[in-house]
Amino acid sequence: MKKILIKKQIKVKITITNSWKENSFKFFQMELDKINFELLKTQYELFLIEKQFKNKTFCKKTRLLFTNNLLEEISDYIYFLLAKKQLLLKEVENLFLFQNGQEVDYGLLEGFFSLQIGNILNNNSQFEVIVRDGWILKIKEFTKN
Repeated sequence: MKKILIKKQIKVKITITNSWKENSFKFFQMELDKINFELLKTQYELFLIEKQFKNKTFCKKTRLLFTNNLLEEISDYIYFLLAKKQLLLKEVENLFLFQNGQEVDYGLLEGFFSLQIGNILNNNSQFEVIVRDGWILKIKEFTKN
């Protein structure tokens, strides 16, 4: 065997542009709209449940058990939605802190690399891809100390 493939993680950085900011803002706005819709839907469902409860006769114990379980489920879901909304709002706030031309960490990719006899195997070797508006600008290799 003269050649093998290995899998390695590659850090992805993006270069901030107005276009990237606008697209990111649109994405976050759509996600916030989805959360707001879910909150309104949950509020309406609560209204319907309350209305049904008033129209039916349950023993006090059954009503209390059902109400407590349901309210706990709903409050957990609302808490989840509000926490998600808070994170998204923080991301939107961060958009305004980025300067055009600034490079920021975006995520990780996994890539395959070919090794063959005669290559120097350096486990500390790292790769980084710089992207601008979806286009790869640079691929950097550096040694991590």
